[in-house]
Amino acid sequence: MKKIVLIALGALMFTANADAQKQAGNEKNLQVLFAPLGGSPVSLNGGGISFRKFNSDGTSAWRLNLFIGLNNKTEVTGQPIDTGSYTTGGGKPELDKKTSGMTIGLRPGYEKHFAGTEKLSPYIGAEILFSMTTKTVKEDQLGNNGTNTSAATAWSVLTEERKGDGASTTFGVNLIAGMDYYIAKNLALGAEFGFGFSTTSMPDIEQTSAQNNSTTGAFELVTDPKQKQGSSMNVGPNVTGQLKLGWLF
Repeated sequence: MKKIVLIALGALMFTANADAQKQAGNEKNLQVLFAPLGGSPVSLNGGGISFRKFNSDGTSAWRLNLFIGLNNKTEVTGQPIDTGSYTTGGGKPELDKKTSGMTIGLRPGYEKHFAGTEKLSPYIGAEILFSMTTKTVKEDQLGNNGTNTSAATAWSVLTEERKGDGASTTFGVNLIAGMDYYIAKNLALGAEFGFGFSTTSMPDIEQTSAQNNSTTGAFELVTDPKQKQGSSMNVGPNVTGQLKLGWLF
């Protein structure tokens, strides 16, 4: 697969380089990450869709990277035993563990492009960073309900919830410099690096636990004290570890 990608890219550069010319103005641009020698030659930039819109003379561009991801997973942690109603004795219900979460990433920015050459377009710019991740885990727990007259064989099912563990919110700003080199008509390879600042905060973990009441014996949900997770800050250089493959249209 790697050889095919390299051969195709080489043939494209050889046959189409004469027609290559950088942006003239008002074009739109989509970009992906390109690593011809990697296990996945093409991937999304930062996991999201990268889009640029050039101004009327091609000397500047607004840029946006957008990522939206949803995750839902259900695991069966306890197999059902169908020998009667579990609330009165004789059987056990299915127990599930459900994990759900969402990630949103947004990086709007601006680029100022310089003269360069007919095929080379160097630029500097800046972008704002924002990302938010949520996570909730709900897990069924099976307990003996001591308030039931058939306590020895009667069961109750309660769903514990753990919210915020693995969640975070990040804000930041990144100064960037890069270049695009057009290898064919409307097709460019680029590289980019920057220097940025970001701060990440993690919400308190909120949790409910299923347990038997020591006085009544009832199986019940109890709200646990919140757990603090803290925050972090990062300042320093950053580099896009792969080439950027861009298409003008």
